[in-house]
Amino acid sequence: MPYQWIDPELFLEHNGVAVYHCYEDDGPVSYYWYTTDPSDDNRVWSKPESSQFDVRTLPDLGLDVNDFENHATIIQQAIQVGLIIGDLVVTDAPSPPTVKIEVSGGVAHVVEQPPGVTVEIVDLDVKEVSAEPTASVETLSENGQTGFLTLTRLANRLSYIITDLNGLISAVVNDEVTPADLAGKFTDLALKLEKAEQAVQELGDVFWR
Repeated sequence: MPYQWIDPELFLEHNGVAVYHCYEDDGPVSYYWYTTDPSDDNRVWSKPESSQFDVRTLPDLGLDVNDFENHATIIQQAIQVGLIIGDLVVTDAPSPPTVKIEVSGGVAHVVEQPPGVTVEIVDLDVKEVSAEPTASVETLSENGQTGFLTLTRLANRLSYIITDLNGLISAVVNDEVTPADLAGKFTDLALKLEKAEQAVQELGDVFWR
């Protein structure tokens, strides 16, 4: 029959060192022996470089080492002076919350965000600008909103213009637009391209000023 591993009982933790009980051949708790390695707690099958120690080999500070009540004080003092070294208590840390972000066309969108977790997406496509950027750099409007011009926002705007132009070409090829409508759409596209060209120049000035 297979055996199930059971972690040894923690005896104490002091100054970042955890000390566990040892056991006599997987049986009763050893009275004098302890270990700093939870996987090395068997007195019979100890590791070659064992982390086990006998409290009777430590400075007793004038205390009766045969009295179990004094073991914690003796071991804590040994840790304090560096006679015993080890690790903190090993615990199963909770899994960190997972945030899923989707990037499409150079734009990042949060698609999954656990409750209580704040997500901030920072655009690193543009260097820091002065505290008072020029007004024209602030006024690129996108979807009815106005904000600081970045490479991502500019790329977005240009992709919208290209999409509009492709749609217009398709409409012309398929005879889905009248000459009057065509003139208005070309005028609108020309204005958008003019604004985009101006924005490219102004963003370049921000980068290279």
